[in-house]
Amino acid sequence: MYLTLKKGDVVRVSGPAKVTVASGEVLLLGATYVEGASLTIHRFRSYAMLALRDSTLDIRVGEGGEAAKVGPSDEVVVEWLRIAESLWSYYSEEGSLKVVIVGPVESGKTSSAAFISNYFTSRGETVYLLEADVGQEDLALPGTVALKKVTETFLWQRELGHDVLRFVGCIAPHVCKDEILCAVSDLSRLVPEGAPLVVNTDGWISGVKALMFKAGMIRWLRPTHILVTDVDAYTFMRSASLGAEVLYLPPPKVIRERDRAARRYLRRDLYRKYFLDSRVIEVSLSKVPFMKSRIFGGAEIPRGLVEEVIPQLKGAGKILRASKLGDSVYVLTENRVKEQHFTEGVKAYFFTPQDLRGCLVGLVGRKYEDVGVGIIESVKLRNGEVVLKIKTPVKDEVRGLIAGYIRLGSEYQEVGGEKGCFI
Repeated sequence: MYLTLKKGDVVRVSGPAKVTVASGEVLLLGATYVEGASLTIHRFRSYAMLALRDSTLDIRVGEGGEAAKVGPSDEVVVEWLRIAESLWSYYSEEGSLKVVIVGPVESGKTSSAAFISNYFTSRGETVYLLEADVGQEDLALPGTVALKKVTETFLWQRELGHDVLRFVGCIAPHVCKDEILCAVSDLSRLVPEGAPLVVNTDGWISGVKALMFKAGMIRWLRPTHILVTDVDAYTFMRSASLGAEVLYLPPPKVIRERDRAARRYLRRDLYRKYFLDSRVIEVSLSKVPFMKSRIFGGAEIPRGLVEEVIPQLKGAGKILRASKLGDSVYVLTENRVKEQHFTEGVKAYFFTPQDLRGCLVGLVGRKYEDVGVGIIESVKLRNGEVVLKIKTPVKDEVRGLIAGYIRLGSEYQEVGGEKGCFI
């Protein structure tokens, strides 16, 4: 169908849809599109387009998609444009900009990050986009924090890929708050001095712990601006701003909400794409450290001694590894053993190689930097050494592993919940 727009008109398009600018000029997510431009909108996305002058759009919608004119007061695109203009004015005068976007799930944070990025790149600036939403990480894959140098406009961060990532190993921020804070702070230091940086955060803002977590992120990032899509969080952020300008960013009035099934589907799609071109490597734990691992990180206990202390292990088959960490003992055996207490109140935990199959691990390279992510395919004992087979697209030499909580099934679906993996 064709839609004719007057200057200032707004149309909302929900995917799946293809939009071609037949004439005129429109603004979409901070970028301008002129006659001949063609855009494809994903079925999980919905955007408001503002006519910058009289325009005609050729819109083809697929099943479940829709397009309709709306009143300018029914959308926030004009307000977002005003905020983007104010950020540009600040950057032009001060020569630097660091924006952190805070708000609940499905409140337009990802779209507003794209809006600001596009507004700046449309004016010839290079923007750095830092994605800190570990559950819906669009630049890399869930369980990571990623950074991307952006030089062109885009519709969805998934189109961009990433330049560098940090593995944190969780999809729920309350599970690994410290790792996320460290990753965000670390990646922000890679951004050239003065370059515009836009940080998109996760949607966990309900409750004291969530707000304290966001306040910690503000402390270490030291942004120039904080954009908040929630009224209550806006009030809190004003007290935690450390001198940053706090702006209320009105959320879109129409949001293509994604239920849990849709969000799981999108995460699975990212896992599948990431591991599409992978190889299987072997890693011997006698040569490669396994950081943050309970099973492989403690002091190793001789196998014979373990069997003496825990008689039940004699029927559990070969012991691959036993280690003591604090007041706990972790035992990896061929066959399953029921968890139990033993000598002097020390707690014993028992695992089999099958328990580790599908666990995501971070991979550390030659300079001990994060180089990517892998999936544990098998754990075996070979000549007295524990050897892991790991599926990964990483081509660099692996010098270390990092344990996490995410476990994937054969179709890259998450299994076991927030802590599906216990390494």
